[in-house]
Amino acid sequence: STIAAIRGFKSHTGIASAKSALVGLSNSLAADYAPKIRFNTISPSLSYSKMSDFITSNEKVAEGLGKLHPMTRLGKGEDIAGLATFLVSSESSWITGQNFSVDGGRSTLITK
Repeated sequence: STIAAIRGFKSHTGIASAKSALVGLSNSLAADYAPKIRFNTISPSLSYSKMSDFITSNEKVAEGLGKLHPMTRLGKGEDIAGLATFLVSSESSWITGQNFSVDGGRSTLITK
């Protein structure tokens, strides 16, 4: 999903609507298929990726956007992959129907 589904961001109406639907779908599937199949969502903030390269390839822009996050940087694939790896492992066998924000604190913290 995306943190835009949790917090309102200007010019994110389309993506926030679509990604909010994913959270709802995941939660309903978690209820329908428990206890055999677990469903969870991950909601990252802007991270370096091929999809975001049109924004993040400009170092000054990426640095400025990173400063909007309490952790003062944009995310990397590894930041999200660790949680995804955990969620598909047996170590998370009692976790279902959850949405996890991996966003450098942007969705919940105000530091300025």
